[in-house]
Amino acid sequence: MTIVYIILTVLNVFLYLNKKYLPFILCYTALMTELFMLDTIGSSIRGSDLCFFMNFALLPIAISRRNKEHIKDNKINNIVKLFVGFIMFELIYTLLIDAETFSNALKVVRIPLMFLAYYPFSTIPLDTYKRYIKIMLRVTIIQGTLFLLQFAGINLLAGRFDNEAFAFAFALNIPTFIYFYIFFSLDAQYVKKYKYPLLAFFFIILLLTYVRSIIIALLVCIILYIVTIRGLKRSMPIILALVIIAPIVMGVLEKKSAVSGSSMSTKQEIQLLFSGVDNLRRVGDEGGSSIFRMAMLIERIDYLVKNPQYLLFGVGAIHEDSPNCYNRFYFTLGTRNEGRMFGKCLIESGDITWVPVSLRYGLVGTAIHLLILITIAKLARKRKDVLKILFPLIIFIFLKSFSGSLFENPWRCIELVLYLSLLTRCNTEKKELIM
Repeated sequence: MTIVYIILTVLNVFLYLNKKYLPFILCYTALMTELFMLDTIGSSIRGSDLCFFMNFALLPIAISRRNKEHIKDNKINNIVKLFVGFIMFELIYTLLIDAETFSNALKVVRIPLMFLAYYPFSTIPLDTYKRYIKIMLRVTIIQGTLFLLQFAGINLLAGRFDNEAFAFAFALNIPTFIYFYIFFSLDAQYVKKYKYPLLAFFFIILLLTYVRSIIIALLVCIILYIVTIRGLKRSMPIILALVIIAPIVMGVLEKKSAVSGSSMSTKQEIQLLFSGVDNLRRVGDEGGSSIFRMAMLIERIDYLVKNPQYLLFGVGAIHEDSPNCYNRFYFTLGTRNEGRMFGKCLIESGDITWVPVSLRYGLVGTAIHLLILITIAKLARKRKDVLKILFPLIIFIFLKSFSGSLFENPWRCIELVLYLSLLTRCNTEKKELIM
């Protein structure tokens, strides 16, 4: 598969050079998502790493095309430049304070530097993006079908699927764009005839993950969409559907809660959380997963407060597997990982995005990361076309960032870049994304 990935990368460079934008963005997505999650064999080279180098190779050409087209994206461009500039500053800062080696620091910053993809993506015409969205909907449906087949013992999808126990299996290899298409299905005329079957299909998939935070955050953001964008009168069928599925969702959450490992009530967990950093060890031993994540974050923030020289810009781009990490930090709480020195992660966390962001980049870096989400939500809130769905979607992504990785996941960075690029193309072409 390594050869396939390399061939796709070389082909993709030529596609961009020849302005074959639709196959370019599809190939790029394939590289970033393990061939649309169909690569169950694996490759010795990650597609995201190849895309990282591709971004740099295409950057001068993309800037030249942007200048010729007079792309109107001052606000978005400034945010992207600020973000990328800060990450480059962090790389230099890390080396200056001798926090990490260059090679290890580069491994850390390569993920947020995926935002450089914004420059080639912003040159792709809006009509191309329309076709891309339609194609990816079909891909998402195929991925969803393969996801469900896993529960019947047919495993054709890459990613994590634990089938030891059907009722509480961890099925986290959900379709790439499932969150986008849930909100898209709520609004777009393109899927009007199939809206409710699609929504039911997507909800079944998410319920089978048994991830409480995702289910709750999604329902909250759908309600937000109804109240702030669609209006109650136009949304009565959706409201009725939510009323019908609410008992099912609550049943799933109740069962998941019963096996979550928490021996404490929610009230006791919250009281313990605010009882002081010295008591946080009990959260790891007795508390549930949600309170555990917040305790991790508090422990890292406490470290920065006690070491004020790192409060603004963090400890630097220190790699999780580096001796500079496990010889320096002695955190009580961390995401379990038997492959790590202490059987847990000290910096990285698949449980909550803001642990590595706050520790590595400090208050300034955390604010800049948040600014990306705020910018998309603010610009989308003003839209009258289908891109208005980005407002509740970004709120959902923010809520989900407290129960999973965002800026440490290369594909999630590219997903945000795609949303920024869509907003840019609408402004540049003075068109609405009507679908």
